[in-house]
Parts: sequence; C-alpha cells; structure tokens
Amino acid sequence: MKRFVPLGALGAGVIISLASSASAGIIFEVESNDSLATAQFVGTFSPPGGAIAIDGSLGSSGSDVDWYAFDITGPSSVLLAALAPVGDSTTIDGQMMLVSASGDVIEFDDDDGPGLLPAFFVQNLPAGSYFIGVSGFDDIVFSDDPVGTDTLFDGLNNSGAPHGEVFQYKLSLAINVIPAPASAALLAMGGLVVSRRRRSSR
Repeated sequence: MKRFVPLGALGAGVIISLASSASAGIIFEVESNDSLATAQFVGTFSPPGGAIAIDGSLGSSGSDVDWYAFDITGPSSVLLAALAPVGDSTTIDGQMMLVSASGDVIEFDDDDGPGLLPAFFVQNLPAGSYFIGVSGFDDIVFSDDPVGTDTLFDGLNNSGAPHGEVFQYKLSLAINVIPAPASAALLAMGGLVVSRRRRSSR
C-alpha cells in the first residue's frame, strides 16, 4: 500500500485548506531544538487526531535547524506543510523531513508546498514517536534522496557552508489517528445504544 502522497499537484490553496481543516492549537518554537536529542515535544495524538500550528524561525546564524517531536497512539495519516508570512513564499526556501524514533528518514521534501516551501502527506504511519526537521534549502541536495537513510539535517550544505536561509514560518501539522478495532466497535455500539434510546423515547 502506498504510504507517501505527492502534494505538488494539489496546489498551495488545497494544502493550506487541508492544513487548516481542524481547529489548530498554536505552539511557539522554543530554542534550543537543533537536534533530535533537544527536539521540542509538541504533543501526543490519539483518535480521532488533531491539528497544531507551530510558529518557528530559522535563526540569524544561517545554519539553524529546528526539530520537533510528537507521538501517535495508532496508525495515522499525517499532513505537514510549512507556510510563510504573507508575501514571502517565493523569497524563502526551506526543506523538511519526517524521521522515525530510531533516526531513519521516512519522508523528505524540498518545495511541494506554497512557493519554495515543503509539504507532504504520509499515510499508514504506525503508532510511535516521530521527529519533524525544518531546515534551509540545500542542507540536503534533493538528488541525494535521504529517505530510508539516517542522513539528517545539520544546517550545512555539501560544501560544509551554512545553508544561509533565515526566515519565519508556520508549520501546520494535521493528524488523523485511526482507532483500534476494539475502540471502533465500542464507539459503534455506543451509537446503537443512543439510537435505540431515541427510538424508545418517541
């Protein structure tokens, strides 16, 4: 079953609409979150899921990398989209990756989001702990596809120089968590009980 869905064909408007579809809580980035070990934890998601918006920035050093961590309690569909301040989506250039608890890259994107920003949609993600990395363009050369490897953002390009991107962003994270079969059955039974009570009260 295909796990990754390309977003380029959807267009920026659809990505923004999807990322904003749930009532999102707002989280502000807290430094230092420059590595997996210091990643900022942003929440645990249980059925039916939820959405958050993270206000972050790649700092003035030009080699900043931001890492966030989250947990999911069941198989999930995950939408991630980096959004720019109004008018900046064509002048700033970012990259993003989703990483497993063991440090392997699950998905990576350069500019499938609005303008030159990244976005992707991951299906059938197993329960567990995950990391999101945000960096500047050329931290990883797109042709050096890191998916399936442990090649993570380090803030430097292939020449060892800082990636050079400095910008503010809003990271939209929307998660749909599929309930376990037993939980789904209990929910269905609860619906039947409510339905029968309504009928008997008529």
